[in-house]
Amino acid sequence: MAIAYATYANFTAVYSINGITQTKIEDVYLDGASLRVNELLGAMFVLPFSSNNHTVRDLTVRVAYLMYLEENTRNQKDSLELRKSIEKRVANIRIGMHPMITDSGDLLYPTAASQQVWSKTQSYKNTFDMREPWEQRIDPDALDNEDSKDLT
Repeated sequence: MAIAYATYANFTAVYSINGITQTKIEDVYLDGASLRVNELLGAMFVLPFSSNNHTVRDLTVRVAYLMYLEENTRNQKDSLELRKSIEKRVANIRIGMHPMITDSGDLLYPTAASQQVWSKTQSYKNTFDMREPWEQRIDPDALDNEDSKDLT
């Protein structure tokens, strides 16, 4: 991964793990966590995130620690609380309930356009209305439009 959003110093300021090297934390867990954060929030924001994004840095540290726990503990309950906390936080950011915060205090919300699901049928209007089958009526304008397509 080209961009790790957190450093070893950021990680060790929050978590302490005995018997693991700085290189492994940086190359395995922080790089992997940065990729995971991109996957979780990339659809809502422009990637890569800036180096001054405090929220992304914090999420990267927490996801890195979660990755460590899942890889190195046999008890799934050890990581369950952290996983739920991360999932809830990401969900709140994605729906715009909580902003991402930069180091300078700027608030970043997902854009309205990124929250809309695109579909090739999103503006489609049915030819038939939604009445009971025995009461169905055909929209004459829709039929005219279909006939016009055949003529062109």
